[in-house]
Amino acid sequence: MIASHGFISGKSALAHVKPSTRGCLAFAIAIIAAEGSASTYSTSGARTRASSTSLPGPQPVSSHRFTSGFDARTTSIAVFYEGHLVHVDSIPVGGEHVTRDIARGLSTPLAHAERMKTQIGRAVAKPNDEYDIIDVPLIGEEDRTRPNHIPRSILVGIIRPRIEETFELVRGRLEASGVDKLAGGRAVLVGGGCQLDGVPEVASAILNKKVRTGGPLRLAGLADSTGGPAFSAAAGLLAFALNNHAAGQAQQVQMEAPSSRIGRIGSWIRENF
Repeated sequence: MIASHGFISGKSALAHVKPSTRGCLAFAIAIIAAEGSASTYSTSGARTRASSTSLPGPQPVSSHRFTSGFDARTTSIAVFYEGHLVHVDSIPVGGEHVTRDIARGLSTPLAHAERMKTQIGRAVAKPNDEYDIIDVPLIGEEDRTRPNHIPRSILVGIIRPRIEETFELVRGRLEASGVDKLAGGRAVLVGGGCQLDGVPEVASAILNKKVRTGGPLRLAGLADSTGGPAFSAAAGLLAFALNNHAAGQAQQVQMEAPSSRIGRIGSWIRENF
């Protein structure tokens, strides 16, 4: 049995699927809509883990919702309407581009730029940023004789424009596809990039929506290190697969169950002797 569901997608979304998998449409759709599927199965409610171990079904919390997966190299888009996925898209801009902007702007190695972004970076300026001094090693400095100090405001000034550009592209794709009204007034951010301080606030201002970050809330047994937004897609796909596998097994048992009295007697004899 093959289950199918229709949605709208631009060519750019399929462009990010590996060429070796483009022949398998189902796999391609799973890759493109991974973040959206994850939000359906693992990002509802408050950001505290659910104590229940049961696998969830489709999201009852919000029938109209927009989800964006802000990952390393891409930002994915998924729009849900009446509990169904109706639109997916993908933008070739992500958190890695922020890291490269920092590396170029401050002439620092990529490894240190990534460390600065995750540890002290943010997308929204604060009053004391001008007086908060950080040390930035320069490219080619193997034996540092003196520190290279800059105010944190310079780092924030590099990060924010890229975050703004990313969500302006997301907004443009939604408007161009004609599903911006279907997306409703709420948005969920998943993916590692949305963990950067200030990203939800910037996204809310540009998208004109109430924005929150989502994580894998409905899978029991996840470690603290795998419970953040970066693991939403993986956890959501696992929950989706397990849920459908259990439903398929139940359907198979129901189909194989004998309907006549003689058939049930024969089945009981085979099971017990």
